[in-house]
Amino acid sequence: MHTALYRANALFTAASTALAVMAMATAVTDLRLAREPINVSASLASIDGIEPARGGDRAWLTLDASLDARPLFHWNTKQAFVWVGASFASAGAPRSDVMLWSAIATTPRDALIAHKGLRIDYPFALTDVGGGLRGTPFNLTVAWQTTPRVGAVRSGRVSLPGGVFPGEYAAPSEEARGDWE
Repeated sequence: MHTALYRANALFTAASTALAVMAMATAVTDLRLAREPINVSASLASIDGIEPARGGDRAWLTLDASLDARPLFHWNTKQAFVWVGASFASAGAPRSDVMLWSAIATTPRDALIAHKGLRIDYPFALTDVGGGLRGTPFNLTVAWQTTPRVGAVRSGRVSLPGGVFPGEYAAPSEEARGDWE
């Protein structure tokens, strides 16, 4: 009448249904707990150089960035990914967004970010091919994404004025170049 397979199927169905309901309840509570970071700022510390590169320009920047991402953390937050980017428009590209620096915070203690004299993390990040950066205005963007244990990934961003690239070429120092080339 009721074999072991029937009983195992009923047990599996009941357990998976209970787990699914718990996961959905967790995802719903995440909607109530979602918050924004505080004290978000990014500013240009210096432009270390701008030089020609493959038909375009490459710029070397130093940034100051700070962000208190501790409000993003609650019981369902696994990690927060934070980055600083630049956006600009040139003749070769009507809109360019580049990531300049990033960090992953896995605890609220790691989520208090304050850096002065921050150099670009990614080699050749600020290169405009086919246009030119000289004399081009740009914005800095501080953005974040939180990865929950269960539920949807949340993200946000704050765009701040960055400045204007220099109108003339200036070779970057060896310190600004780092060991990229």
